[in-house]
Amino acid sequence: MLLNSVDACVLGMQSGGLRADVNVSVRRRTEQGPGYEYAGVQGLGQRTEIKNLSSFKSIEDAIIAERDRQISVLEGGGVIEGETRGYSIGSTETRRLRGKEGEVDYRYMPDPDLAPVVIDENLTRHLRATLGVLPDEELEILRSEYGIPVKDAIDLVSLNEGGRVEYFRNVVDVSSIIEP
Repeated sequence: MLLNSVDACVLGMQSGGLRADVNVSVRRRTEQGPGYEYAGVQGLGQRTEIKNLSSFKSIEDAIIAERDRQISVLEGGGVIEGETRGYSIGSTETRRLRGKEGEVDYRYMPDPDLAPVVIDENLTRHLRATLGVLPDEELEILRSEYGIPVKDAIDLVSLNEGGRVEYFRNVVDVSSIIEP
């Protein structure tokens, strides 16, 4: 709902409105710094890629499952292999899809000319001030001002293409004027 409300994507993740891949690598917090190398990548653990995730919940669950898998492998004395993995909704595990021979298989090309992206507090404040009402805020307004059930508020907000929330408010406002 949030990405749709700020025109960052369309609804219908199941039809390709959102498709994401995530990369996961773990390392011990004490083993970082310029002198530490692990699996050929300075300062980082070996990366695995999880493909074709179609919801924020599946992204979160896949990252947690893969993090836990990698920690278990490393604590058991194993080595994390560079590979592509899959995740099924509702699962607690990722599954191997194919191996990776090296960084070239990830189409990873570091660019030393790209500076880090730093978002300062002024930009954050400006963006927050210009966003308008976000879905969670809209839900709370509908519940508190109009007393409608949570499920109905969610339906109104999630189906808000074409201004359904505004239409709802207008109908309520007009009906309150007409009522005896």
